[in-house]
Amino acid sequence: MLSFTGGVMNIKQSEASAGKDNSILNIASVSKMYVTVSVMQLVERVSGMSFSEYLKENINKPFSMNNTGTLWDTDFNRQVPVYINGNVKLASQIPQLIGCGGIMSDAKDVCTFGSAFFAGNDILLSEKEDYAKVGVKVLTKGGDTSQHAGLVVAPDRKISVAVLSSGGSSSNCEEICLDLLDAALKEQGITVEHPESKSPEFISTVPDELKYSSYIPQYGDSVSLPECGMIVFIGETGSTVHIGR
Repeated sequence: MLSFTGGVMNIKQSEASAGKDNSILNIASVSKMYVTVSVMQLVERVSGMSFSEYLKENINKPFSMNNTGTLWDTDFNRQVPVYINGNVKLASQIPQLIGCGGIMSDAKDVCTFGSAFFAGNDILLSEKEDYAKVGVKVLTKGGDTSQHAGLVVAPDRKISVAVLSSGGSSSNCEEICLDLLDAALKEQGITVEHPESKSPEFISTVPDELKYSSYIPQYGDSVSLPECGMIVFIGETGSTVHIGR
């Protein structure tokens, strides 16, 4: 459930379409989901093994990650259940795109995976600036399916922290990871100061309609609203106002 780019950065639609028929890049177009699936297929073609078998032989066994696997070799009865509306249990998730969110694991194994970056190979992770100020390199990665994961690694300090959850989000998992990291660093005599988070700003008047009209009826991640859609603003008193239809 950790989200990676598959090592293929910034592929344009035109570049992907220019590949030969049946080529890897033909389906690695604008979505990182397709890129990771394409890299999975590349691994299978080059190694001559299924992705599940390659994962087992080249990652799980060398690192003794005994609780990590895919759809084809995992006991789904061990999967932590997901609940909605407080007490409604969802069926176990069965991810069929193994190369994109289809690897299942536990926190201990994810921590072990994070230790692979102690040697300095951090290409798949993102650096945190707060820790650089005190001379500590900290790398993070998170991801979401119906479940969530956060991984934080301090390679120079040989610290790897992972949090998995069936609720919340990967951002919540990362926040817990960073709190645990702060505690571990404090034991080593290092205190990290974090900037205070800003409180949300409440508005009491409707913003300039002309300024925001270009977002109607489109809002969010390029998701078109229906004809009756509208952008809604909640005022400081709790009353709602809207712009557009």
